[in-house]
Amino acid sequence: MGKKREMKKSTKIALWITMPIVFVLLLGLTGTVIFLKQSYKAVNVDSYLTSNTEVKVSDTKNYIFFDSPSDKKAIIMYGGANVEEKAYSPICRKLADTGYDVFILKTFEEFALFDVDKADTVLNHFTYENVSLMGHSLGGVAATNYLAKTKHKIDNLIYLASFSNIDISSLDVNVISVQGTLDGVISKESLAKSKAYMPSSFSELWIEGGDHAQFGSYGKQTKDNDATITLEEQTNQTCSFILNHIV
Repeated sequence: MGKKREMKKSTKIALWITMPIVFVLLLGLTGTVIFLKQSYKAVNVDSYLTSNTEVKVSDTKNYIFFDSPSDKKAIIMYGGANVEEKAYSPICRKLADTGYDVFILKTFEEFALFDVDKADTVLNHFTYENVSLMGHSLGGVAATNYLAKTKHKIDNLIYLASFSNIDISSLDVNVISVQGTLDGVISKESLAKSKAYMPSSFSELWIEGGDHAQFGSYGKQTKDNDATITLEEQTNQTCSFILNHIV
């Protein structure tokens, strides 16, 4: 009987110790799920997703594909966290109109860092002479991590309000960075640290009056500042700089 009492007592103590830990873990898991479900929806993008004689637009399981007349050059886009993929259609359609096949990846729960290898769904099935990765916000971090591990040849890495979290200075890649002067979301510390990680082929543009969210079309983002230029102007400056510096 004494041993049974001791076992019951030990079990109760173990429960008292483990229950708070389990509760905290469940709370953290719940918070993560809620965070992943909070999506910024695309706004006013239907016209960019409409096919014409030059660009055919396909919405597939793994990506939105802007199929241009060219079959030699491709840009693969990793979106920012919790942003609906269609929100990036203004920039992606404008680049497709200039002769690039452009893919907006559909990553797990719209969180590219959980789906870094998603570009394989493109590069394992299509062959291009020139390939660029492009990423907005945390999507740029995901694109960088894919670049560092992939066996596919990547010619350009394009950051939109984004940065590198790893040293890529030794990689043979052309890096283009476009930032908004009124961005209230991106970590200035991370951005400054990223500069030291860049290869010699690095070009940077700061768009005066541009913010974080207008690299896509999904409305106001939490913590972001209000842009003093239009989405169209930010899109035009971004695409112009990319096209002038891409190799």
